[in-house]
Amino acid sequence: MFTKPRLTFRLGVVLSILISMVVFMQPQFIVPAYAADTVTINLASQLGVPTYRASGFLYGISRDGTQPPANLQSDIKTRFMRAGGSQINCPNGGWVNGDYTPRWNSTLAYFRRAQAIGARLIILPSDMWGADAVCNVPSWPGDNGNWTNYTNFLNQLISDVRANGMTGSNVEWDIWNEPDLSFFWGRSQSQYLETWRRAYQQIRAAIPNAVISGPNTAAHPSPSNTWWTTYLDFVRTNNVIPNYLGWHDENGGDDPQAEAATLSSMISSRGISVTGFQVNEYGAQSEQDPGRSAWFLARYERAGVDAVRGNWSNFGGLYAGMGALVTASGQPMGVWWTYRRYADITGQRVSVTAGANVDAVAGTDSAARKSVIVLGARATPGTTTVQINGFGSAAYLLNNGQVNVLIERMPSGTGVVNAPVVVSNGARTVTNNALTVSINWTSSLDSFAITLTPSSGGGGPTPTPTGNGVRIVNRNSGKCLDVEMASTADGANVLQWTCNGANNQRWRVEDLGSGNSRLVAVHSNKCLDVEMASTTDGANILQWTCNGASNQTWRVESLGNGFSRLVAQHSGKVADVANCGTGDGVDVRQWTWLNNNCQQWQLVP
Repeated sequence: MFTKPRLTFRLGVVLSILISMVVFMQPQFIVPAYAADTVTINLASQLGVPTYRASGFLYGISRDGTQPPANLQSDIKTRFMRAGGSQINCPNGGWVNGDYTPRWNSTLAYFRRAQAIGARLIILPSDMWGADAVCNVPSWPGDNGNWTNYTNFLNQLISDVRANGMTGSNVEWDIWNEPDLSFFWGRSQSQYLETWRRAYQQIRAAIPNAVISGPNTAAHPSPSNTWWTTYLDFVRTNNVIPNYLGWHDENGGDDPQAEAATLSSMISSRGISVTGFQVNEYGAQSEQDPGRSAWFLARYERAGVDAVRGNWSNFGGLYAGMGALVTASGQPMGVWWTYRRYADITGQRVSVTAGANVDAVAGTDSAARKSVIVLGARATPGTTTVQINGFGSAAYLLNNGQVNVLIERMPSGTGVVNAPVVVSNGARTVTNNALTVSINWTSSLDSFAITLTPSSGGGGPTPTPTGNGVRIVNRNSGKCLDVEMASTADGANVLQWTCNGANNQRWRVEDLGSGNSRLVAVHSNKCLDVEMASTTDGANILQWTCNGASNQTWRVESLGNGFSRLVAQHSGKVADVANCGTGDGVDVRQWTWLNNNCQQWQLVP
């Protein structure tokens, strides 16, 4: 059944394989442990703006596109969503079984979510046909030389796409998923190639600028893989070359950097030119922990390959879990925070020299005076050395020769993780424009992030509970910024309440330099915090143990009228009283600056 190169033990990264197949058939990728490794970051070698090209997902949200909340995708800057109604109404779902509409409706819902978060939808016509490895497939396109049913199917799909405004570059056509595997394509390669030619030409005729990708095989491109060489020769000869050439990295032990180099050579020798490469399923089930996920992020960025994370139906089936980033109830796990720190890279990407088994993706932002490094591993390290060079070109990170170094660990596991684990946070001295950071990395399943800020702006030591602080009074309501019920717990809500002089309404404004401060509740010694470092309007504001993160860093900006606005450093949004309410208990959240009275505050001794 599996005779293609590198597929002897691969039992399919599926759009729709049953959970029992996932559990019992997926190979485990094992790399021997090693003692130590070194990764080198060069802040002076800038590579262009971050692309977040590996933040894409196969299915992973509800069939109607509403759950989990959109911010769990937008906060990690999701670029791609790939879907086509797989598994719906099996065993007799899809066009070929006379049940097209439910799958189209789900695909349309995914498109609407993709639009809401600024992502591209990759639609899967093969799933809408019914070829999802779970449903019955009574016939395949072109059986017995008859193409009428397939032509009618494409006409219906194209009509629906056009009627719903899906003809721009925000939609991509993935004509057939894994056609090199018999449970996704049950006929010969030659019949598949004719299916490809007809679909390509029919789509192009209706939507000339359509973005098309293929062949999106389970196997990697290789000169020795005759399936791939036959495909490349066919699309060149018939002038049906896709915009993106794609394959999947779910065999365990894949390296997209090497694979991209191989495919580049293969198409160059044939005179083929494409927009780019795409791996629209990556990460075997055994590789979807924070550590190896971060390793993949680094490799796709360096290879310049767009990528979509696979979905092994770990948490509530195919239509939940966001590729094992969140729980079935839609709460973030440690791996979600790996993608969040990836999204926190702004400004310019910088060059990284990988270690033997540790790799990183990194960037630096002169405007934000911040640099973020996300590290992943393929094996169990010991002490990992992160050599950071080029501070001469990143003097904005320094204060009197020092930089604040925040090291966070994104833990593996399936439990809810409300924030990364702070390993250390404090000032380090930069010598000869360089800094060495050591990480005691005990499990390759974990990933790490290093955030560099000027030494006075990285959080520093935990604040001591001294000082009476100030009251922070809303201009619209005349009420005070208040920690609900004087709770001292992490996550206690912040709202407005009639000013009463209590310490849960008093805040120490602690200067962090460069116009930044943290606001520390006097009664609890905890920091004003935007929940989960969300950047969306309406994200809740609460108290949390001070950790130096940018979602706990605020600019108190005077408006010249006796009032100020409180601007969150990570999002650029302001503290806002919900719906400009004036009553006790109205929530305080972050919102885009609107210059209204309920976003203005007075600091009163």
